Amino acid sequence: MSEGRKPWQEPMVWLMVGIPAATVVAGLATMAIALRSGSMDSVPTSVQRVAQAQVLASAVDDSTASKGYRGFLMLERGPEAWRVSVKTVPANLAETPLQVLFVHPTLAARDVRIELVAGAAAGAASIDFIPQQVIVSDSAGTWRLVGAYREQSVLDLTPALSAQ
Repeated sequence: MSEGRKPWQEPMVWLMVGIPAATVVAGLATMAIALRSGSMDSVPTSVQRVAQAQVLASAVDDSTASKGYRGFLMLERGPEAWRVSVKTVPANLAETPLQVLFVHPTLAARDVRIELVAGAAAGAASIDFIPQQVIVSDSAGTWRLVGAYREQSVLDLTPALSAQ
């Protein structure tokens, strides 16, 4: 009589055990990669979830829109740093220190924030990515203007919400 093969010598047993084991290992590896990559916040604004939609409700944006604030961001792209200057309407908005945030398209940790000195409204930043959005606000956070980044030297800054 011939002796039967042991279970670990059968190819079907390896398929029954190996495929689920490989799936578990691949799932854990994927989870580790996702956790290490950090948060993925393409728009750094808090939103309220209503049903299946996200609604932006911000008193700062409402106030900025109702006051009719507008602005322009001028960029001079250099090989090592970008020179940034801001003009606002009304002009007295730029008399306080300004915060300029260049929003990275996928990683919030790579956003670049620079502070422009009061009155001078010019500064430099080293940016090694193409920003998705530019946000300009005062240091106190009482107003905020937003602009979509394009490959041009002057960006229009408008309130995130339109006046109603």
